[in-house]
Amino acid sequence: MLSVNEHGCSGRADGDRWLGDIARFPFIDAPDSRAIKDGYQLLTELGAVNEKRHITGIGKQLVRFPVDPRIARMLIAANRYGSLNEVLIIASALTIQDPRERPLDKQQAADEKHQAYIHEDSDFLSFVNLWNSIEEQRQAMSSNQFRKYCKKYFLNYLRIREWRDLHRQLLLVCKDMKFALNVVPADYDAVHRALMTGLLGNLGEKQDQKDYKGARNRQFYIFPGSGQFKKAPKWLMSAEMVETTKLYARINAKIDPAWVEPLAMNLVKRSHSEPHWEKKRGQVVAFEQVSLYGLVIVNRRRVDFGKIDPVLAREIFIRSALVESDLSTRAPFMRHNQALLAEIEALEHKSRRRDILVDEETLYQFYDEQLPANICASVDFEQWLKADRNNDKALHLTREYLMQHSASHVSDNQFPDEFLWPGMRLTLSYQFEPGKEQDGVTIKVPLGLLNQLPAHRLQWLVPGMLADKCVALVKALPKTLRKHFVPVPDMVAKALEQIAPDNTLLTEALSLALKRITGVEIPAGSWDESRLEPHHHFNICVVDEAGKVLDQGRDLQKLRQRFSQQVSESLQSVTHHAEERSGITQWDFGELGKTVDVHQAGMKLKAYPAIEDAGNSVSLVLSDTEERAQQISVGGVLRLLMLTSAQQVKYLQKNLPKLDKTLLYFSKLGDKKSLVDDLLQAAFYQTFLEGKPLPCNAVAFKTCLETSKSDLVMNASDMAECLNRMGETYHQISKKLNGQVPLPWMPVYAEIKTQLERLFCKNFIARVGWQHLQHYPRYLKAIELRMDKLQGQLAKEKVWCMELENYWQKYETLRQKMISQGLD
Repeated sequence: MLSVNEHGCSGRADGDRWLGDIARFPFIDAPDSRAIKDGYQLLTELGAVNEKRHITGIGKQLVRFPVDPRIARMLIAANRYGSLNEVLIIASALTIQDPRERPLDKQQAADEKHQAYIHEDSDFLSFVNLWNSIEEQRQAMSSNQFRKYCKKYFLNYLRIREWRDLHRQLLLVCKDMKFALNVVPADYDAVHRALMTGLLGNLGEKQDQKDYKGARNRQFYIFPGSGQFKKAPKWLMSAEMVETTKLYARINAKIDPAWVEPLAMNLVKRSHSEPHWEKKRGQVVAFEQVSLYGLVIVNRRRVDFGKIDPVLAREIFIRSALVESDLSTRAPFMRHNQALLAEIEALEHKSRRRDILVDEETLYQFYDEQLPANICASVDFEQWLKADRNNDKALHLTREYLMQHSASHVSDNQFPDEFLWPGMRLTLSYQFEPGKEQDGVTIKVPLGLLNQLPAHRLQWLVPGMLADKCVALVKALPKTLRKHFVPVPDMVAKALEQIAPDNTLLTEALSLALKRITGVEIPAGSWDESRLEPHHHFNICVVDEAGKVLDQGRDLQKLRQRFSQQVSESLQSVTHHAEERSGITQWDFGELGKTVDVHQAGMKLKAYPAIEDAGNSVSLVLSDTEERAQQISVGGVLRLLMLTSAQQVKYLQKNLPKLDKTLLYFSKLGDKKSLVDDLLQAAFYQTFLEGKPLPCNAVAFKTCLETSKSDLVMNASDMAECLNRMGETYHQISKKLNGQVPLPWMPVYAEIKTQLERLFCKNFIARVGWQHLQHYPRYLKAIELRMDKLQGQLAKEKVWCMELENYWQKYETLRQKMISQGLD
C-alpha cells in the first residue's frame, strides 16, 4: 500500500509512486498538486483511501472500471447489496447523454410517451424501466422496425446503442472481477444504497418551501423535468447538480436518511446535547447529532452521556434516578422510599398544596452524601449495592425526614384512585402543577377504549374537585345571572346535594338544581367553560397495550379524531382471535359474531368483528365500536360480492356504456381503476344492499347474491349512462370556469368552483353514494342556469354568495359542536 503526507506524498520516491498510482484514476487530468488534492478528497469520500492515507481494496477495484470513479463505486457496492443487474443499467445510463428526446415542437407528445417509464419514487429506476422496455422491443423487432419504434417513442437510437455498448463493457469488467449478477430483481433499498456510495455529496433535505438544503450548505431545487418535481420527497439523492437560473438537481430519487451514516462512517461529524436520565436504559443519555458535509442526517439520537461527562452524569443520575425515583431496581430501599414519597406526594397533589413534602434539593444532598463519586448509571449503582448490605440500609428515608405538615382532610371517597363505569375501571392519578400538562386529575385510558368513554360523565371529575369546578362555572356567568347565586360556594353546595354524577352535561344538571333553589333559569349559552382552569377538566392520557403513553389532553374529541385509525389497529395488535383472518375471497368463515372480548393494558375490552375491504380480498378485523364495525363491513361485503361475481365484474368493466369518455371527464379525480371500481361498488350496493340488512353468515350472503343478481347489469349500465351525462355537464362547466372571466364575475365563479370541489371530490362516487349522486344532474343544471343568468343579476349573485357562505359557516360550527358532544 502507498501512504502520503499532507502534501500528497511521503518523499520524492514515494511521491512519484503516489502520482503514478493516483493518475490511474480517470478524474486526474494532470499530476499537479491541485489535482492530487481534489483526487484525494474524492478518493476519501469513495472509501478508496483510508484514514492512514493508504489505498484500500476498493481503490484498487475502482481503477479497473473505465468510467468516473463515482460510477465505479456504485457498481462495487451493488455487488455487495445484490443489485448489480439494476445498477449496471443505471450506471451506464448516467455515463451517456439521456437517450430520451424532447423536441421543442413535440414536448407534450414526448412527455406522454415517456410517462410509461417513470418510476413514482426514483428517476434512476426510470432508466431500468426504459431499459427493460427497449430490450423487450429490440428482441422482438428487426433493426429497421426498432429504429422506427425509437423515433415513434422519442428515443435516440444512437444513444441507445451507446448505452448498450457501455453496459456490455461494464458487465465484462464486473464478470472479470467475479461480481455476481442478481437473479431476483433487487428491491428499492438495495439499488439506492449502492447508488448512494457514489453520490454522498449530492444529498438534500427538503426545507419549508420547494428548496432543499444540501451538502456544504448548498441550496438547490428539483429540476422541473424530474419525476420527483411534484412529489418533492423529504429526503433526496441526485445524480448531478446543474446551475442555470438556480442550482437544479437532475435525476433524483427519494431516500431514507438512515442509509447515509453506515455508508459514510469516515466522513460524518458528531455533536451532543441535552443530557438527561432514561430509566429504560439505566443511563444518563444525551442526544447525538450526526452530520455529513454540514447536512444533518441523524438528529437527536440517544447515546451514553456517562462516557462524555461523568461528573455531570452523576448529578443527573442522582436527581433523576434517585430523587425522582425513576430507577428500575429491586433494591429494598427503592421500594421503601417510593412508597413513602408516593404517599406524601399524593396528599399534596390531591389537596393541591406544596408545603407537605421537603424539597428536592434536600433529597439530592441526602443521596449525594451516600453515593461514591464513580456512580452515574444503574449498572454501577447495582454493583455498589451488592458489595455491602449496609449500603442499601444507608439509603432508607424516614417519614420524619420527609414530612413538614399533615393532610388529614384528604379521603379516598373524595379523591378515588379509580374511575368506575359499567364495563370499565380506569386508573386515576393526581398532580398539582399549575400550568403543566398533567395538572389536576389524569385518567389513563387504553387506546382501544377511547371511543367508549362516557364523554359527559368526564365533566363531573371526582367528588373532591367537583365543588371547586361548579363554583368556577357559576362565577364565570354574566353578572346579570351571577348575582342571583351569592354566596356562590353555599349555593353550589346546596345544588350538589340534589344531583349525582351521570353521563349527562354537568351544566344542564347544575342549571336545573340552581333553578329549583332560586327559581332563576340559566340559558344554556350562558355557561362559559373556556374560562375554567385546565385542572377543572380531566387530563385524558391515552396508552397503548404496553402502557406506554401515546398522547394526552383535555379535549376528548380531538384525541378521538387523532387516534381514529390507531384505535382499530390497536385492537388487532393486542390479541388474536379465530375471527381474525386475511386474504379471504369467499364467505367461508361462518357466522360473523357481534362482540369479542380482548385485553389491553390489563383491561378486558369489547371489540366488534367486521369484514374489511382489502382490495383483491377481504379481511376479518376488530373495531372499537359497533357503528364503526357496521361501516367497515359495508365495504367488505361489497368487495366480497364483487369477488364472488368475478365474471360479471369483468363483463361490466369491458361493456359499460361510454365508460372511457366518462373516465376522461373525471380523470383529475382519480385513475381509471379507482373510478371504475367506485362505479361498480355503487352498482353492487344499489343492487344487493340498498335498503337491506347486511348478511351475517354464508346462507344470508348467498341469498343476497342470488336474489338480485339479475338486476346488476341493468343497474350498472344506468349508472354509467347517468354518470356520463353528469361528466359531460361537469366538463362544460369546468371549461367555462377556467376560461376568460370578467373581473366582476370572479367572486361568483370562485364560489361555483368551491361548490364543484365539494360535490366532485376524490372518490366521490363511493363517498357520496348513488342515492345522492342521482341528484347531481339537477345541481349541475342549476349551476348552468346561474352562469347563463349571471350578467343580468350579478349584484344579487354576490349577495347570495355571501349568504350561502354564512350558512355554510353556521353548518360547520353546528357540526363541530355535535362532534364534540359525540353526536356526529
